[in-house]
Amino acid sequence: MIDWEKLKNEYVTEGVSYGFLAKKYQVGLTTVQRRGTAEGWVALRKAREADLDSTETDRARRLQMVADKLLDQVERALDEPEQKGSAELKNLSGTLKTIKEIQMIRSSLDDREQRMKIAAMEKQLEKSTEDSGVVVELEGPLKDWAK
Repeated sequence: MIDWEKLKNEYVTEGVSYGFLAKKYQVGLTTVQRRGTAEGWVALRKAREADLDSTETDRARRLQMVADKLLDQVERALDEPEQKGSAELKNLSGTLKTIKEIQMIRSSLDDREQRMKIAAMEKQLEKSTEDSGVVVELEGPLKDWAK
């Protein structure tokens, strides 16, 4: 007996294809497609991805705001006229390093965008190699030798 709930959850949460599920669970591809269409698996996956994207975007925005506040404090500390001790300067440089690391965090949105760009470029490459054939014409003694 096929556990359709398990297949649906795997499709929605792990981003696998119908073909992958058909092969993994030894079910006909058409059967999986029909079940997925009837139960709206694609819409469920898109809704889940949208929720994750929203959460990730909010998190990235909050992280950036905290990094900005921290940077403001570091700037104020450096602008103070009194001499800074080496330990304090070391702490401030460590804080700046942390801010830089925070700002370089890539979100899942960035990764998805890059994957989409790569997929589009791969499709374009496939199309261009299908559409354009290469013709080589040999002349003179090479032509006879090539036969």
